[in-house]
Amino acid sequence: MFNSDKKVLCTAGISHVLLYPNGDVYRCMADYNAKRPPLFNAKDGWKKIETILECTHDRCYAGCDIDWATKWVFEPKKRAPQKIKAQCYHVNLSDGKYWAEQTFERPLKNMIHIVWAPTLICNYDCRYCGCAVGFRNIHKDFPSAFPELSVEEWINVWDEIIQNYDFGILTMGGGEPLLSKATLPVIKRISHKFAASITTNLSVNVFELVRERPTIKYSRTALRSVVASLHLTAKGFNREMFLSSVLYLKNNGIAVTVNFVGHPMQLFLAEEYKAWCKKYDIPFVLSPWCGCDNDGYEAKYTPVELAFVNKIAPASRKTSTQVSFYALGHLFILDQQIQTLPLGVAEVYVLRGKLKNTSNCSWNNQGLDHKESFKVGGRLFHLGEEEKPVREFRAVLPEKEIKPQEECSFELKIETEGLSCGKYILRLDVVKENSFWFKDKGATPLDIMVDIGLQAFPSQLKVLSEFLEAKVPKKIRHGALITVPVKVKNCGSAEWFSTEWLEDIQVGCRIFKENYKWGDVALRDLRTYPSKVIKPGEILETEIVLDFRGIPKGVYTLVFDMVNEKKYWFVERGSSPLVTKVTLI
Repeated sequence: MFNSDKKVLCTAGISHVLLYPNGDVYRCMADYNAKRPPLFNAKDGWKKIETILECTHDRCYAGCDIDWATKWVFEPKKRAPQKIKAQCYHVNLSDGKYWAEQTFERPLKNMIHIVWAPTLICNYDCRYCGCAVGFRNIHKDFPSAFPELSVEEWINVWDEIIQNYDFGILTMGGGEPLLSKATLPVIKRISHKFAASITTNLSVNVFELVRERPTIKYSRTALRSVVASLHLTAKGFNREMFLSSVLYLKNNGIAVTVNFVGHPMQLFLAEEYKAWCKKYDIPFVLSPWCGCDNDGYEAKYTPVELAFVNKIAPASRKTSTQVSFYALGHLFILDQQIQTLPLGVAEVYVLRGKLKNTSNCSWNNQGLDHKESFKVGGRLFHLGEEEKPVREFRAVLPEKEIKPQEECSFELKIETEGLSCGKYILRLDVVKENSFWFKDKGATPLDIMVDIGLQAFPSQLKVLSEFLEAKVPKKIRHGALITVPVKVKNCGSAEWFSTEWLEDIQVGCRIFKENYKWGDVALRDLRTYPSKVIKPGEILETEIVLDFRGIPKGVYTLVFDMVNEKKYWFVERGSSPLVTKVTLI
């Protein structure tokens, strides 16, 4: 996929895997998020992988992958590979060393860390979580979420897992894992061989979790810890219930940690909860926000937010711990400079230009099926509604290796048939088909304004107006703000305020000094924005607000006229404006 001097090998798949509700097993969270196929399904038998596999991702960003997978980065000019240790020794001091200290020659094969999600269903609606209730159809929209295995099927799967390893660590998450009927029975079943940790929002079954947990004295197995996931901006969150549940777990001998997701809308409350945790000697972890939230905003911090995260987060969760193997970037050079692209209804337009690879690696299309290749991608959004594109376009790139700083030509066909008239944004980016957009990896796309079906008035249409009335008092109090009724007739042959035309027609009033000449700069340039279409021969009745604040007492001239914004006043096309004088007293 990417060609680079670097080659990254990783223990994910050997001693760290993810197990999903339908039994699918993935190497890592990055594989799952990229919609890579699973390694196998656990219902068909557990398949141990003992060979270190190459990582083809551009970066390692998920906390579980960073914590439990060790990586080696090979570069031709360096004799020895760079080793990036699993950081689990930060979260599991006694056993994490086995994952961190494994060697390339002897990876850890008799122990395994499994992230198990018995369900992806959740009862909270956190805006930063894909599993949030009400935002998606979990069973339909999430790979490997359905059908969920039954309790009996999970027991059979876990019986086979524990036969394959001398020791294991289970990290349970979801969704909300305590909503699954399988969670507590599995914890009991594996407690003689696996140490278990569960991440939960503490809203359900906390009492049962304590009462039903197996206890094995002087053992490193069984339920050893709970990560209390703090979602204070979710509907239904109860602060007192959450904090009392944390103390309930702690006082029943369960090691509990409070995890706080650093979404910007709750980020700056972290210090308050960190102080509470310190008071009761409870570890507090601020985890950086990753991915994209349910409002469509990507996980990019402002400099202030980033500084705050790195101040509060522990060493293992600072943003600097996210490992980047490749830096992806591009530059679009269009054949023509375009500020706004006007397109007709049912038009086919070809956008031409060059694409420069500004990444630190090659994009390799050699031998790739078109369903997996790199392409120029265009996503068309309604202006101001950039969460979901209304249409997507593609341009194929050469079936070759495109090296860093190399350019290639492209032709992107844009078809507007079936689209409504209006203003749009065309976002140009590079896409790895069925995998990711470069924007999701930190690249900056090129945005182009597009007007569809909005054309300038044809030359044969006449643009004329006649102001019939403007009810302005002869004397107005100094500094006043008044509303004036106006009437104006469309004497031309063009409709005003029609979505058919790319013309910004408005009612205008300019305030001049008493004795003004054409070309003088107005003291005030005021507008009103009618929305009803006015056809030729019809009369517009509306109101305009006159603002005299800050203008000294005296006599002034008001000129009422129609205006085609940023193009011309109607007087320039032969119309007669309404001119009147007013005295500020």
